[in-house]
Amino acid sequence: MADLLGKLIIERVEDVTALDPATDKLMFIMDEPTKGSLESAMETVWAEGKGGRRLYGLDKNKTAKFTCSNGYLVLAALQAQVGGNITEIGQDGVSAPVIEYITPVSGKLTLTYAPVAGSLKFIYEANSDLTQGTSYELGEDAATQFSISGSSVTLPTSASLTAVYIAVYDRKATAGFVITNDSEQYAKNAKVIFTILCHDACDLNTKIYTKLIFPNAKIDGNFTLDISGDAVVQELSIEAMADVCSVSKLYWNWIVCE
Repeated sequence: MADLLGKLIIERVEDVTALDPATDKLMFIMDEPTKGSLESAMETVWAEGKGGRRLYGLDKNKTAKFTCSNGYLVLAALQAQVGGNITEIGQDGVSAPVIEYITPVSGKLTLTYAPVAGSLKFIYEANSDLTQGTSYELGEDAATQFSISGSSVTLPTSASLTAVYIAVYDRKATAGFVITNDSEQYAKNAKVIFTILCHDACDLNTKIYTKLIFPNAKIDGNFTLDISGDAVVQELSIEAMADVCSVSKLYWNWIVCE
């Protein structure tokens, strides 16, 4: 165990746990964090004398911040970052968009799903590079318009029977969940606990799982999810706030114990 005011070797952040600051209800856990960084900042206003010499300094605007990434996307953390909600899709379902390329058989297209009523208004004959070409509209003119029954589309008699067709429509999804990002909702506040693996400088074989606790923190709603084909990591940044409802104006505690 490290001595008071002794040496401590910091290895990595083990996990990040966020709780509702009012109820202590669990908000999310990140269990594969990387690149942890604890930042502290402040401003000093200097009083100057003759020749611009500094006479004394008054400190203000002290801040504390922690940033890290996680090895994969934690949806509950994303919910806290955007201030939205995660809702389970119920029996009433939701409309989910579908875009598919289909080759006709005997003048018909078989869609993967039955479209939500009114959502399939056009189909498109694809060009050789699979961009949209000639469009056909839903209607009753069998020569120039298509019809639909369930998930089966009957092509117009004037349409090619060898081309690929593009269909864009909505299907009814009855299982899963929806994450919303509302323009009037912002990132949440949280009590955030970082488990940080450390070692006694004089006993590297001994692991010390310390707890860095931000009792009242603002989750940063500014983040980037780089969806570029490489492994996606989730950024997390929090900044400490003083609790206006408490006598203590603590930013964070770092508990080092056995």
